[in-house]
Amino acid sequence: MDVVYSFVATNDEKWQKKYEKYKGKSFISEGYNPRYNYCGEIIASLLFLQKNVINIRKIFIVNDEQKIDIKFLSKDFQNKIRFIDHKKIIPHKYLPTFNSTIIETFLWKIPHLSQYFMYLNDDFFINKKINLQKLRGKIYCSLYNKSFNEIKKSSYPLVNAKKLFLKYYPNTNFYVNRKHIPFILNRNICRFVFNKMKNELSKICKYKFRVNERNKSVRFMSIVNSVSILKGHQQIIPYPKCISIQTSLNTKSDYSKYFYINMNCLSEKEIDEFCIILKKCGINLNVLEEKINSIKYIL
Repeated sequence: MDVVYSFVATNDEKWQKKYEKYKGKSFISEGYNPRYNYCGEIIASLLFLQKNVINIRKIFIVNDEQKIDIKFLSKDFQNKIRFIDHKKIIPHKYLPTFNSTIIETFLWKIPHLSQYFMYLNDDFFINKKINLQKLRGKIYCSLYNKSFNEIKKSSYPLVNAKKLFLKYYPNTNFYVNRKHIPFILNRNICRFVFNKMKNELSKICKYKFRVNERNKSVRFMSIVNSVSILKGHQQIIPYPKCISIQTSLNTKSDYSKYFYINMNCLSEKEIDEFCIILKKCGINLNVLEEKINSIKYIL
């Protein structure tokens, strides 16, 4: 099974200039935005992946004209990695895009991608041994009754996904909700859903920046998982007992017990604490401590 990352290094000046051109304001002037905060987390994520995940065929890192130096990984692991530019999978009329939900909508178009694949954000860390082959056709998720309404503004992509799914499958009484952990997806179902809902998705894809409003952002992967369960392509399995989704760090906590760790919204001030936690989880930081927040790491 393949692994797919979405990745952006926002400390790259070239990327910042592109952002400013389409946003109409300076990147720095917008202040701290956790959605665009980069502290080198993908370096740690790849080290966790190398340490704990077996039966990885290829690793695709989807990016906007950016690559990272991967020499900190073993030779065998380096050989699994391919960098995929947005231009290879996203139609030109939607580029450039700074909208993570749009990028996720087109991951299935990666050339030679395996039928089932695991999708990770670059701040996900897999902290326990897993065999990808045993997750083939499985899914971690919660099924919500279609009458349940989530009203938080940040949940609009999921609300819109629910609305779109039920539009095409009105006799279904559930939809998929997900914790912020890795997705297992079926490429064929991704293609099927995109083609079936192309008119609606095309209207949303025009938004270059994520907009948490009704009908302007959609969690495509939640629709895919809903359809995949409905059609019997994926089976629900319980969430691991220990999942840590952090908005702040606590070096006194025992992170080694957690199956998945997500250091969401990690700030530059927390890097030292972050490195302490990674050491406790058995990650070798010989290069990480020096370069985790260094522009030199972007090629």
